[in-house]
Amino acid sequence: MTFLRRLQWNDSSVLIHPPGFYIIGFTSLPFVNLYFIFLTFVYVVSVVFNTCVIYIISVDLRLHNPKYIAVGNLAVVDLVLNTCIIPGMLKAFLAKNNFVPFNLCMVQMYVYYSFICMESFSIAVLAYDRMIAICFPLRHGSINTMTSMSCILGVIWCFCLGIPIFSTAIMTRLSYCDSVNVYSYFCDYAPVFRLACNDNTLQWAVASVLSLVILLGPLSFIILSYMSILIAVFRMKSVESRVKALATCTEHLILVAVFFFPVLIIFMVGLLARIKPDPDLRVLSLSLASCIPPCLNPIVYSLKTKEIKSKVLTMFRRIKVQRSASGSTWQCFTIAALSWTALSRLWTAGRDRESLQCPHQHNRGLHYSPPLHLVPVVFVSPFPGSFLLQLDLYLGTVHPAPSRRERVSALVSCFSEEALEWANAVWVEGDVALDHIEEFTRHFRAVFDHPPEGRAAGECLFHLRQGTRSAQEFTLDFRTLASRVGWNDRALINHYCCSLRKDVHRELACRDTTLTFDQLVDLSIRPDNLLVTRGRSEAALSGSFS
Repeated sequence: MTFLRRLQWNDSSVLIHPPGFYIIGFTSLPFVNLYFIFLTFVYVVSVVFNTCVIYIISVDLRLHNPKYIAVGNLAVVDLVLNTCIIPGMLKAFLAKNNFVPFNLCMVQMYVYYSFICMESFSIAVLAYDRMIAICFPLRHGSINTMTSMSCILGVIWCFCLGIPIFSTAIMTRLSYCDSVNVYSYFCDYAPVFRLACNDNTLQWAVASVLSLVILLGPLSFIILSYMSILIAVFRMKSVESRVKALATCTEHLILVAVFFFPVLIIFMVGLLARIKPDPDLRVLSLSLASCIPPCLNPIVYSLKTKEIKSKVLTMFRRIKVQRSASGSTWQCFTIAALSWTALSRLWTAGRDRESLQCPHQHNRGLHYSPPLHLVPVVFVSPFPGSFLLQLDLYLGTVHPAPSRRERVSALVSCFSEEALEWANAVWVEGDVALDHIEEFTRHFRAVFDHPPEGRAAGECLFHLRQGTRSAQEFTLDFRTLASRVGWNDRALINHYCCSLRKDVHRELACRDTTLTFDQLVDLSIRPDNLLVTRGRSEAALSGSFS
């Protein structure tokens, strides 16, 4: 056998490793080339949609949360998994170049089983996110944090990248002297070790154990998660709440069914069926079960989420507007120039004034930042009511007072996405509302405004103060109102600080200013409790002396 290469293993054994293997499959299926053209389409769709999901999550700061970190992780795994399999299949069966070098075969085997393991565990992580969101809605933000999700994903990556190292390394301890034809669609683990002419018991045992760990482990966790979800859902009083909670799990259940059920059915048929299925049909079923889920995951789950869907629609609208407004470049520059002029005047006037402090608060260290800076140059649709309130309150403090057109320019400078496109169209048409802030705001509200209760919540939140209440009671009211308005985190943090009682505000003045809103709430409750305890002790002490 001149095509074999001999390698010495210790002194007592000789291992025979061929230069490579020939991937043999789909030998009796008619019109098999149409199947590989279909796989080409599947691969293109998988690359485009998964890359789109990864890009959107990476550039949109609003999606940097535990749920979308898990979704982005699944997109990365899907992209690598299909890239590992489909190009090799097209090369072997469509281009008729089915020879794979020995080392490359081992690498493909390692990458495939590493990322099929990650695929399984990533779907289980999404089930964990659903379980925490439904079973512990009030503690979801404190349990499922960025740190905890990053640790979970880190452990999964280490496990899934580490375990296949051992299973792939022991394949090099086999001698392949019988045949070099692998009957599969890639360098699959079981079809390769069956070609060995020495004892492959260890490889068979490792394959069996890893199959149970990779498939049944995450699937068991998913089943337990949904049992917990069902228990929590049936404890809800209203039918509408139950339906709404279960509806959030529909897309994930589709992922579970698409990934786990075909593979389990194929293995069960192979184990229990008295008549073995046709080998070509088995290879076809396994290849579909491996290649279709990474293509469907972003379509069925990721792009169905409200945040990602709105971002994709915004991108398409922006492209459409850029094409239709290619002749309106001068108008866009005019908007930018006028907006910059107005903002420069506002900033110059406001810089000479003393820093604005919260009403009824005069402590040094925690100042009330002007609302214009709390709303970055990203318009948070669909909540313009509170946005306009913050801007109007700030412009009312600027002296000399800006003109109506300057107010409109300042307002437009804070727009982005759909709001900026709308303002561009209004500016190009030369609408008379540009010289009247009230008319411009009315038109703006007619297009983008949210329901009246949102505006009422914004007004209530702006005037909310702790007073004599405990910080816990005040925080409960604050969070309830904050959930119904469109203020961003920076605005909520500054207004929360301003609304605290004077002594609590003083205690927080020397603390870290880079805290998140949840950290700030926890930090404010502790000194409030200490101050209450201290006040009771002083009262008891003064009473004993009297």
